[in-house]
Amino acid sequence: MACGVHVRRGDLSGFHPVYGEPTALEYFTKAISLIESIQPESVFYIFSDDVKWVKQHFPPILKDRKYRICDVNTPSEGYLDLYLLSLCKNLIGSQGSLAMYAKLFSPHNPLLICPKIRDWLFKQEPNVMFVNWGEAMQLQPLELNSTISYAPPHTICQKQIPIMALLSPKTQVIS
Repeated sequence: MACGVHVRRGDLSGFHPVYGEPTALEYFTKAISLIESIQPESVFYIFSDDVKWVKQHFPPILKDRKYRICDVNTPSEGYLDLYLLSLCKNLIGSQGSLAMYAKLFSPHNPLLICPKIRDWLFKQEPNVMFVNWGEAMQLQPLELNSTISYAPPHTICQKQIPIMALLSPKTQVIS
């Protein structure tokens, strides 16, 4: 099962007055582990506007997992990354909004894990998990006694996916 991971760097590689600190590597580690716990057969496709940085920092995170760092598109061809992300069954976003737009364009109704900063965009949208990692990135095990409804568009039945998350106690699950 394809999982698209978008790592926005560029103008967000350092502190930004609107977005705050860059998305932490530990956030991606936890999000990848969560996706893998839901879909053990996942293959991770990493997209970024700073492929050099991703190639330096992501291989240790991905370890023995199946993955591909997608480096064929330039930052000016972000629309191609958007299209490819929209084809993925699950998505992990960063401080930017590209993964969220990929969810909107996707025919698969993917599970999207994204930072809490973007919760205004998907207030009532199913299959979106907002992660609040806090200043110190102190993530604690949190068992969520609920399910995420996973229903591809144009279907009548829904498949309930139980989840166990390693997230902050302030995590919100929108379902």
